[in-house]
Amino acid sequence: MKNLRAITAILLVALILFTSACGNNSKQEAEKEIKSESALTDKNEVIEETKNKSDDKKIVIGSKPMPEGIILGEILALLVEKNTDISVTRQFELGATPILHEAIMNAEIDAFPEYTGTGWMTILKEEPLNDSEELYNQVKKSYEDKYNLTWSSRIGFNNTYTIIVNNSTAEKYNLNTISDLAAVSDQLIFGANGDFYERADGFPYIEEQYGMNFAQTDDIDIGIKYQACVEDKIQATTAFTTDGYLSENKVKSLEDDKQIFAIYDAAFVIREEILEKYPELEDVLKLTEGLINNQEMQKLNYEAQVEGKVHEDIAKDFLIEKGLLK
Repeated sequence: MKNLRAITAILLVALILFTSACGNNSKQEAEKEIKSESALTDKNEVIEETKNKSDDKKIVIGSKPMPEGIILGEILALLVEKNTDISVTRQFELGATPILHEAIMNAEIDAFPEYTGTGWMTILKEEPLNDSEELYNQVKKSYEDKYNLTWSSRIGFNNTYTIIVNNSTAEKYNLNTISDLAAVSDQLIFGANGDFYERADGFPYIEEQYGMNFAQTDDIDIGIKYQACVEDKIQATTAFTTDGYLSENKVKSLEDDKQIFAIYDAAFVIREEILEKYPELEDVLKLTEGLINNQEMQKLNYEAQVEGKVHEDIAKDFLIEKGLLK
């Protein structure tokens, strides 16, 4: 009897140990399965995240290496970021028009600010057109036909050449137009950088078209010609109509009354393929139509060139002022 009880006790203990072992094995297997499922889920999430990243909506905006181009590039970038889910890569200060044109043709950039006169004469190699509307329509059509690139609506300013005189000279001779200046040019000193005297569309062209006959013409560094004019070391010089220092009102920009200067209306050049891919960009580009006039662009350039403000901050503050950003 004692032996039977002992055997029964041993069997009972063995049964308990076996049951416990099976339970532990089941638990371990369950834990393994859970870990395996978790790892698979994590892996799928990583794959999905990678896929989403590769499918991200993005564009690249370029610009020329000058404050005006960078500010315009920032304005477009900020508007895209505000109004769409497209991310923007900024490739500013890439180079002059030929470099930007090559970059956009190679799809290295998708858009950049440009000027109608520059596209028409530098890229298309055409003769100047003096009608702003005709020029815009012609350059837009030619870019679409030849390059599959399009032009946005014009931004609102024309960055062309102008002749400036200091305020005292303007008041003394009652100067408002370049023809007014030509009439008294034999009493004044004109100063400009050396290459302006050599260019076909520079001083010889202006001199011929307006019948200039200055008492003296000085070769003066481009970086100091404005100050030389303000200080009356020279009375007249050349400038661009959106130069920042014009907003200081220390000089007067004369009207090109014979309209001899080429037209350089600003707009954005953009790849047609990117507009087809992201049609929402059309509405963003519409926001830039007539957005900036000459005086406003002068002020923005002044903030960059003279006050040293960051280009992005200049663009952001301007868009806030216009009610396009908060």
